[in-house]
Amino acid sequence: MKCKHCDQEFYAKPYEVKHGRKYCSRVCFLDNKHKVREAEYPQIRQCKGCDNDFVVESSRRRAKKYCSQSCAAKQSNRGRKGIKYTCTMTFRNKLLAKYGRCCAVCVYDKFVAAHHIVGRANGGNNEIGNGILLCPNHHAEADAGLLTEEYLKMKKACLSQSQSSQSSTERLPVDSV
Repeated sequence: MKCKHCDQEFYAKPYEVKHGRKYCSRVCFLDNKHKVREAEYPQIRQCKGCDNDFVVESSRRRAKKYCSQSCAAKQSNRGRKGIKYTCTMTFRNKLLAKYGRCCAVCVYDKFVAAHHIVGRANGGNNEIGNGILLCPNHHAEADAGLLTEEYLKMKKACLSQSQSSQSSTERLPVDSV
């Protein structure tokens, strides 16, 4: 037989011929496969979330269905009950930078999650003033409604006061402390 990629003669076993072997080696098979795929790109596709057109540059992105991560998140959260994962990492990172890595209720510091005090479904936003860091247990309680908005706002105010008093003592000269 002749290789479809490099035109080199090679021996193929009868069952390989029966099953359609066309290449002398795996390298030739993969080279040809990538050449065929690269010839198809760039492609213009339609986003399944917002119906806008977007460009797919290479075959490595052949499974791409959405124009952005936000469209993909909106689509995956459609019809979902419970927690909807649309909070951006920048919201969490801003809270971590401002308040440190600990729960506002119990000071647990292994893992914390960003929680909206006023839920986005209820008119809340992604501003730092509407966010609080909670451990997994208190986050589940807040989502279930066991921790009220007033309680979380009070905890945030206490956290802000303690942080501002710490920062004011840090600014004082060593002699006056």
